[in-house]
Amino acid sequence: MLGDFYQERRAAGDTLWMYTCCSPKPPHANFFIDEPAIDHRILFWQARQAGATGFLYWAVCYWHGLPGAASGEPHFPDVPIRMARLGTYDNFKDNGDGVLIWPGRDYQPVASIRLEVIRDGIEDYEYLALLSRLVERAKALPEGERPDADLLADAEGLCQVPADISESMTRYTKDPEVLLARREAVGDMIERLSAALDGTEE
Repeated sequence: MLGDFYQERRAAGDTLWMYTCCSPKPPHANFFIDEPAIDHRILFWQARQAGATGFLYWAVCYWHGLPGAASGEPHFPDVPIRMARLGTYDNFKDNGDGVLIWPGRDYQPVASIRLEVIRDGIEDYEYLALLSRLVERAKALPEGERPDADLLADAEGLCQVPADISESMTRYTKDPEVLLARREAVGDMIERLSAALDGTEE
């Protein structure tokens, strides 16, 4: 998943963040309008897979070039946004780079669908992190007080991002049902392991 340099730096105690901007372009995932929604969401599964603990995105409301309330021109939402006028499109020919929130009337922010999908991806990341914490909590218990070994093994397996979700930064599922099924399995396991841990602490 990651090159030796990044693995070595993590082993040395450095933290790893991921970043996207006007690049990388497909077949890498990004937040461009042209990419399917699963590409926006998969980035957070890849972050978890890589051991990244942060994700940086340079701007969510870069509206340079778009007419707004002060311009005197008709503007969104009364007229469609012409992406070719956006500064990042003019420079890099990327649709939607730096714009996850649209400028509404009087510059009131309007959330994009991409922003909602990104929220879902962040929640996926948190599901995996929560399950990992529960597994570590269970493994820290004395052997006789731990939840069932098979349950714990299944939970530990679900903490990983499998190849059918993301094989590499350029090879990942395009099927939302595959991702949603995995998320549901992780969520179910969070409930089961939480219940098992609550039972050990009574």
